[in-house]
Amino acid sequence: GIRLDTAPFMPYDFLEEVQEHLNKLQNPMEIIGEVTTTNISFHASFQQQHGRAVLAGMENFPLEYFAQAGYCGWPNAPSSPVAMNNLNFLARATKRQLESGLYSDPDLLMNFMDNQDDTPVAALYQNPPSGGDPFSPAKGTGGCIDDASRVRNSLTWVMLARGMPVITWGDEQGNTDYRNSLWQYKWNTTTWQYQFIKTLNSVRHEKSLRLTSAKVLFSSEDKFVFRRGLAFCPHSVWVYTNNMQASSHKMVKYPVAPHSRLPHGKKWFNALTDKP
Repeated sequence: GIRLDTAPFMPYDFLEEVQEHLNKLQNPMEIIGEVTTTNISFHASFQQQHGRAVLAGMENFPLEYFAQAGYCGWPNAPSSPVAMNNLNFLARATKRQLESGLYSDPDLLMNFMDNQDDTPVAALYQNPPSGGDPFSPAKGTGGCIDDASRVRNSLTWVMLARGMPVITWGDEQGNTDYRNSLWQYKWNTTTWQYQFIKTLNSVRHEKSLRLTSAKVLFSSEDKFVFRRGLAFCPHSVWVYTNNMQASSHKMVKYPVAPHSRLPHGKKWFNALTDKP
């Protein structure tokens, strides 16, 4: 597929015509549109409008904007400040995307915590640097900066939510600089970020999550729980995330849990530790 920049600045009929042409190629090509908005109905209209297919897929900016603010307290997203440190907004938007029927194919929505025009996830601060310029070399504080717990939770959402996960900007290296070069990291595969993403990708592959259904189970200001697959499916994956600071050092309790009545010989396992 190819990413189409600034899709809203082109008429629907033109976008539809281009996608139809690419569908007829010997090797069909899907267009993934960039529509930077939190308005889900407007966003979805570029995948289908009035029952007619437009583009094959979309960069999932509505969820990114709620996830940046929700997991990291990022103050520069369009959803800020109402969604800062509040995962309810991400959960509600996710539920609407999954259940409204506005999208023709939720599996072709690209999920990400950062993008080519934004700050890397490990540098998403809560407290802006002096001057207020989001692209200033000066660093803010708080949020996901120096907080491995918040970064891990946000990447868990990216990798396991329904849609196509996107890792941008050297996140696997722990990069914190806007539009930074990456060769100096020497393609290091030993960083905790790389190993964590590798583990999540293994879960996604082993549990066949690429085209698996999803359901929102619970949300609060500091927690977001969703499930991939049906409740009793052998490949069901329950995903527990939160936005609590690593420095809090407290046990996190969730009010929802997988069903305890399992077939003989079956157990639930923690996919990150491979332990029951």
